[in-house]
Amino acid sequence: MTIQQYAGEGILVTVATLAARFVMYISYTVQNSQTLKRTQIYLTQTQQSRLAEACRRAAVTKSELIRQAVDQFLSQQALPSSADKEQHLDGLAGLWADRADMADPAAYVRTLRAPRFL
Repeated sequence: MTIQQYAGEGILVTVATLAARFVMYISYTVQNSQTLKRTQIYLTQTQQSRLAEACRRAAVTKSELIRQAVDQFLSQQALPSSADKEQHLDGLAGLWADRADMADPAAYVRTLRAPRFL
């Protein structure tokens, strides 16, 4: 088997490796073509370089690594429960109750807007 330089990345890889990656890519996209949605992102040169290196180490495509990172990020995000939302709203109730300038909200708003209507 001969070694050829893969022009896109400047990395020496075997033809068999390229063929295997291509088959993997085609297989994955055919299986998931109904569920995947195309998304375009902008990355800095540093992010591109680091992503390319991580992909080589993990032997996965950039798309797959980005999907894994998004899944990991989203799994760490806690969804607020209804009790959390209610507690947050309860904390907002009466937020400006102690402000003397907010005794008459309509007058307060008129005062704020007055300079625009002179």
